[in-house]
Amino acid sequence: MRIFSYIAWIVFIIIGASFAILNSQFLPLNYFIGKTNIYFPLLFLLLLLAGALLGVLALLPVLIRAKTRGHRLSQKMKTLEQEIANLRAIPIKEPH
Repeated sequence: MRIFSYIAWIVFIIIGASFAILNSQFLPLNYFIGKTNIYFPLLFLLLLLAGALLGVLALLPVLIRAKTRGHRLSQKMKTLEQEIANLRAIPIKEPH
């Protein structure tokens, strides 16, 4: 399975490099206080990274909620296991 992961990364890098070579041109970038020319593959990479960062930030509350719920359930399980161990340790008294 690891070899497929390496092959996928190599293919991804080759496709990215070929995209950068085939589209190696400068684009005008207009922003509020000025104008500049930026290399297109660099702009594409920056936008890709910004999208990935926004995706991680969007998932962060869900991940934190899941981690805290897992921690609470783990603590509850420890408490219940301790209670079961205590109940097993109590001797059973037979009625006379």
